[in-house]
Amino acid sequence: MLVGMRDTPQGVEMKLEILLAAVPDLPARFLDLLRLGLAERPRQVAALERWLSAFGVDDASEQGHFSVLSVRVTPSSPARISLYVRPIEFEMRDTLEESRAYEA
Repeated sequence: MLVGMRDTPQGVEMKLEILLAAVPDLPARFLDLLRLGLAERPRQVAALERWLSAFGVDDASEQGHFSVLSVRVTPSSPARISLYVRPIEFEMRDTLEESRAYEA
């Protein structure tokens, strides 16, 4: 987990980043829990669904898994949640590099 704080003219801004790969017992239904947390924010749920669709991600346990959950809070705006995904291309590249190393 990383915590960052920044002094701005409007006041202190805080950013919390959770490295999901470092969470030993990340729930299998991670996305459902995230949707539940956003249940009272229908626009944000719709934005999440569009984002997931654009990246072709349906489940946190699939390849192209989520890597970081970030929450940013400022004095002048409500909390903003960002979700980062490690694209499947990185998974494929790592696998190819490992297989080349074994062949050599």
